[in-house]
Amino acid sequence: MKITTENIQVGFHARQILKGISIESQDKELVGIIGPNGSGKSTLLKCIYRILKPDAGAVYLDGEMDAASDLIHRVLLDKEREEVVEERRRDYKTELQELVQRRSGQVLHYELTGTSGPDHAKQFTFRVTLNGREIGQGTGRSKKEAEQSAARSALAQWNEQ
Repeated sequence: MKITTENIQVGFHARQILKGISIESQDKELVGIIGPNGSGKSTLLKCIYRILKPDAGAVYLDGEMDAASDLIHRVLLDKEREEVVEERRRDYKTELQELVQRRSGQVLHYELTGTSGPDHAKQFTFRVTLNGREIGQGTGRSKKEAEQSAARSALAQWNEQ
C-alpha cells in the first residue's frame, strides 16, 4: 500500500504542531518517524489514519483501509490512551506564561495554599494569581502537578472570557 501526505498542517490552541509535512511510502516499504516528545509524530499518524483532520494538506492511501488500519494500530496506542498521554505532555504553565507575556507589566505568581493527606499520599493545592488576583486553583500529588493543574484552570477560565 502506498501512503502519501502532502503539506500536512495541524495546530492546537494557537500552537503549530505540524507544518508542511510531506512523506511518501511505497508498498511494503518500512518508514520510521522519529523525533522528541511533542514533535508531532502521533499527530501525523492520526492524520494518516483519519482520526484527526489536518488544518491543511492531504492524505492519500492507495490500498485497502483495513490494511492501513492494521499498520497504524500496530504503531499507535488506541485513541483514548494517546489523548491521555498527550494531555499529560501539555505544559499549561508555559502556555499561561506565554499568554500573559503578550501584555507588558503582568505578574504571574504560584502560591502553595495547602497540603493534605499522609506523607506517602500527600496532596498539594496551589493557586495562581495575575497581578495579585486569583485566576486559577489546582491540586496534585506533587507541587509541580498542582501548579500545572492551577495553570490549566486559569487557562480554562481565560478562554471562557
